[in-house]
Amino acid sequence: MPQTLTAKTEIYILVMGSTLTLQVDQERAGRIESNVLTRAVCENYLGEKPVSPAMKKAALVNFHNLLEKAK
Repeated sequence: MPQTLTAKTEIYILVMGSTLTLQVDQERAGRIESNVLTRAVCENYLGEKPVSPAMKKAALVNFHNLLEKAK
């Protein structure tokens, strides 16, 4: 992970089971194995009281679209 983030740096949080992977732009920055952490991240972004309701809505719409395309 870079020490300083420049303007418009894109940070991605990838969750797969108990693995959380951080990605900065196109480079993987680190991986953490923690079921507690991955559940907390999902709860904060997709739970009943998300930190960004608009982001939750957009994510759910995109999840739905991906599932429809997979059929």
